Amino acid sequence: MINAGRDSARAPDMRWLRPSVIDGWRRLSARLHADSLFVAEEEIAKQRTAYVGSGFDYEAAADVLKKIGPTPNGPQASYRALIGAVAKLERPSWLSVIPRGRMLLESVLDVDARGCFARAGLLDGHPDDQAVELLDQLAQLARGWNALERMDSARKAERLSLEVERRRCAAIRGAQPPVWVALDNNAAGYDILSSCQRGGQIAPKYIEVKSSRATPPVVFLSRNEWEVGSRSPDAWVLHCWIMHEARLVELTWDQLRPHVPNDAGVGRWEIATISPDGCSPICGDL
Repeated sequence: MINAGRDSARAPDMRWLRPSVIDGWRRLSARLHADSLFVAEEEIAKQRTAYVGSGFDYEAAADVLKKIGPTPNGPQASYRALIGAVAKLERPSWLSVIPRGRMLLESVLDVDARGCFARAGLLDGHPDDQAVELLDQLAQLARGWNALERMDSARKAERLSLEVERRRCAAIRGAQPPVWVALDNNAAGYDILSSCQRGGQIAPKYIEVKSSRATPPVVFLSRNEWEVGSRSPDAWVLHCWIMHEARLVELTWDQLRPHVPNDAGVGRWEIATISPDGCSPICGDL
């Protein structure tokens, strides 16, 4: 991690995204290109008292030089290169809002970071093609991180449901332990195959697992998942884990049916947004 010195309370991405750092990075890079024996620490000591270097943050610039190498030619290219590197290395807080547009991005940047984005040409009224391409790359990077977070949350929810079903099956004489189907076949339309008692006999229980960190909680049900459930409505349930409360909402097919949309005309639904607490649920917790 970066040695932040007197700025240690500041997040690494915001410490780097300052004009004084990028200007220092450009000067150190120029010295490196000119002298193969160049040592950044010696230059830092020299420039601390040099008039031409006043106002440059050479300590932070040296961190940048060590982590991502010399700056590209040209000031605008340097700003763009550092913004891209910070996004990949540090996963800064502003990255998550980029897919939602520049207006929101500007509102979450501090003054220094906003200045860096402006100098990179990323906030121009008519940005060039390279600027738009960089913004699109940053948005795609943010979506990738978000997808990883959603997958992590989904797997945690599946593990929680497995544990609940293991306890339930253990209390049913002759029931087999639950099977984590989604781990081997994500297209099955359900995540866990468990068991329950129905009509005095052991019967299959197909469980689709969802997780939510939102307030109020919402989950997203696909058409395929619903169609799989509709083929065995008495045996299919939806597990909705409200992760920040460690709370399980279990919904039967009958409880969900009034809240699932219908096709109309040439329209066909693919994803339904469901509010678990609004479906007369069976609730439980850990």
